[in-house]
Amino acid sequence: MIISHNPKFLCLNPPKTGTGYIEFVFEYSGYMTKEDSKLIKNRLKTFLMFNTRHNTATRAKESFTKLGLNFDDYYKFCVVRNPWARVVSYYNMNIKNGLVYKNFGEFINFLLDQPNQSEYYKYSSKTFDYVCSLENINNDIRYISNILNIDVEEQLDPLNWQDNFNAQRDYSKYSGIFTNDLINKVAEKEKDVIKLKGYECPEEFIAS
Repeated sequence: MIISHNPKFLCLNPPKTGTGYIEFVFEYSGYMTKEDSKLIKNRLKTFLMFNTRHNTATRAKESFTKLGLNFDDYYKFCVVRNPWARVVSYYNMNIKNGLVYKNFGEFINFLLDQPNQSEYYKYSSKTFDYVCSLENINNDIRYISNILNIDVEEQLDPLNWQDNFNAQRDYSKYSGIFTNDLINKVAEKEKDVIKLKGYECPEEFIAS
């Protein structure tokens, strides 16, 4: 989670939605000198709550209240991702970390008990000020930074991150991993973000 007190804004990221990249851009753009790579103190910082990088909107609001901060004073945005691609990324990470599942379906059932992406941009009946999509993240960050009057361009362009997003991640080994049943389970779990962004399961992940 990224939080700034001047200007007042915060960003929440569900797992596997480019959290590291988002933190890098907002923590260092305009707040780190290129020459010595040292943070300028008391400007922008990562704020970890409940001992985790990933917090739902409800839990973040609870933390603000405990800290005596008004959650509604902050410009709030979140980053979401195509749910089926996110699941594959999540699964790939866990496999690399040595976790073992009987099959992909077992992993999907595990995720059904985890927060869905909408829980990161909805609290009570109010939605965040803006919901970014990982697939369009550089343009969305530019939009946010314009509102906040923060210059992030220096960090975005050298990375060429948006252009290389798919190239950096080879999920070809998961071709055809989603049966219709698994597609529908993810669709039901993530129906809010699918409706919001119009996501569809990428064809390469659909079993023939």
